[in-house]
Amino acid sequence: MVVKFRQFIWRMLLLFWAVCFAQIGLARMAAAQQVAITIDDLPYVMPSRVSPEEGALITQQVVVALAAYDAPALGFAVGQNMQGAGVQALNVFAGAGHPLGNHSWSHPDFGELSAWAFRRELLRTDRQLSKWSADQLGAADVWAFGASGGLFEETGAAEIGAGSQEAQKVPSGQKLTVKKPTGQKPAGQKLVEKKLAGQKPAGQKWFRFPYLREGKSAAQRDAGAKALAKQGYRNVPVTIDTDDWVYNDQYMKALADGNAVKALEIGAAYLAHMQERTAHFDALAQKVLGREVPHILLLHMNKINADYLEELLGWYAQEGWQFVSVDKAMQDAFYDLPDVYVGPKGLSKLERVHAVQ
Repeated sequence: MVVKFRQFIWRMLLLFWAVCFAQIGLARMAAAQQVAITIDDLPYVMPSRVSPEEGALITQQVVVALAAYDAPALGFAVGQNMQGAGVQALNVFAGAGHPLGNHSWSHPDFGELSAWAFRRELLRTDRQLSKWSADQLGAADVWAFGASGGLFEETGAAEIGAGSQEAQKVPSGQKLTVKKPTGQKPAGQKLVEKKLAGQKPAGQKWFRFPYLREGKSAAQRDAGAKALAKQGYRNVPVTIDTDDWVYNDQYMKALADGNAVKALEIGAAYLAHMQERTAHFDALAQKVLGREVPHILLLHMNKINADYLEELLGWYAQEGWQFVSVDKAMQDAFYDLPDVYVGPKGLSKLERVHAVQ
């Protein structure tokens, strides 16, 4: 009798611990870390060491990497580059369903602008962005991931081959065909045949300050916010601030010098940097707020992200992060908190509400 009683107690204890561990697992799933991807300086970083065709290929590689992990992204375009050579790259990005935001006309430091000059920067790019709105682009302009894993294919369209450095110039009235570069994972064979699903209808528009600099004084900062609101824009800050542009500059130089070993070393260092920055700002969120926040990651449309974004997203996925849209991330009350920091620096939103000096 005593033995049976002991066995009963052990079974109850095992059941109790099983339930506890299951609840812990569910809690972790419910509180999964979230990150929204934002990419600055569309159509691609200019001036740069790449041709317009290579710029379109960079954009296409980024789009394929995003699709491989079903990660939405918001791209911020510089107005003066949204024409001529930059058009085909913008078509690749927006046609894949990713919305475009306003990153000013000439990428100036807001702290150096008058109120009139800032409004002019904003409105000139706003007019350019209207060309890529959901209302302006018809169903025939939508790009899709087909069963082959490549991007939209159409007979007679010009083509950028896998890994090629050049491509035919797209004749007037034809679409650009971009094929998935060799070595890229298929995008889960998932069709993305939807009319600019990422594009928001008329209403909320997105803006990002160049260099993340929002004004040297409280008066200038507040004036900028008022100007944005008047035009229907919302400022999109970042929480995970990175120096990907520094690594890209080094990476491009190594490639230009034909130093493949150095380029690989820089790529590895870049991934380590991104992981360190993610850990740093995630810890800062806990320090400042005592909880997780849906993060917003800063990237740039450049060569190093074309080559390493898929690996970076794979790391986030392996670590249990969920990819969400900027729209969803900014529904968190954290993004409504007022900035305490006042000054010329370009900072993470976490540092702004934490009064980093």
